[in-house]
Amino acid sequence: MIVTFEEYSDLGGRAITSRKDYDRLEPLVEEVIDAYIKTRIPYWRVRPLQEYGIELKTPIVRQIEFVDAHGGLDYFQGNNDMALKTVTTSGFSYSMDDGSSTPKLYNLPLSPVAKTQIDYELMRSGLGSRVLL
Repeated sequence: MIVTFEEYSDLGGRAITSRKDYDRLEPLVEEVIDAYIKTRIPYWRVRPLQEYGIELKTPIVRQIEFVDAHGGLDYFQGNNDMALKTVTTSGFSYSMDDGSSTPKLYNLPLSPVAKTQIDYELMRSGLGSRVLL
């Protein structure tokens, strides 16, 4: 685990209030960030997430907050509120933005702030010399 529950709180994380929920969510967010990084760097530079030597704590916290706001654990099954287009009941219909401006990784929405921070860290470290922002 890259970010402990205490660090999560210290870095401004407010959405998850129980250690049990946090311990289930944080490793899944790490997997999403790891998969994202693997799509942004050359395959021969891929290593375990902790070995890149880049600051990932803040992007992990931002992505946890984003996941919680958009479906919690259901987010990882593709059931997030960004997949919702229209809600209709008798006499009322509500349409939402299609979320096309939100960055995605294999149809999982990414926090725009976390994505920007990761891209910056990859560029700064020289890992992402081929990253297009």
